[in-house]
Amino acid sequence: MSPVITSKDWAIAYAVQARSDWTAREHLMRFRELPPCHALHFLQMACEKLCKSYLLTKGSKVEDIRHSHAYIEKTLPTILLGWLAKSKNVKNSDKSVLQAKGRQFAREIELLAPAVKDAGRREDNCEYPWDDQHKRVHIPAEDNFKNFQFLDKSFGTIFLKAIQTIIDDHIAEIR
Repeated sequence: MSPVITSKDWAIAYAVQARSDWTAREHLMRFRELPPCHALHFLQMACEKLCKSYLLTKGSKVEDIRHSHAYIEKTLPTILLGWLAKSKNVKNSDKSVLQAKGRQFAREIELLAPAVKDAGRREDNCEYPWDDQHKRVHIPAEDNFKNFQFLDKSFGTIFLKAIQTIIDDHIAEIR
């Protein structure tokens, strides 16, 4: 009898890879001369894999989630809200702001994936060049990703720390 790969096996694999992507992002952040697209790419990948792992632990089927990138916008705020409800290390005022901004942050992170284009309204992404309505080609390595300046502000920093903690807590829960 051959072994069976379970949803839990996949959930663990996605979660551990999310942590690895997060660690790569952290290392890239130390090199300020690198374009922001690289750290944003690893942020997007870590969040996507965290969301897929979470969905698998909630009963989603592996074959339903393996080949899509559109999970962050809907799933990450749910994960964040659950974590905030349990967290004792985040001030209540910060929790309120994170709850309010979590969906916006998640949406922007999801749109970093080149496959997620918001019905053709958003071509910008952190991985591949794109063109705009003025027939200009944009290069991720030369883009300043203005939509992500929120990550450098206090609530962006709190949000990033929350995602890092959520990944680690999630792995501990499912292993």
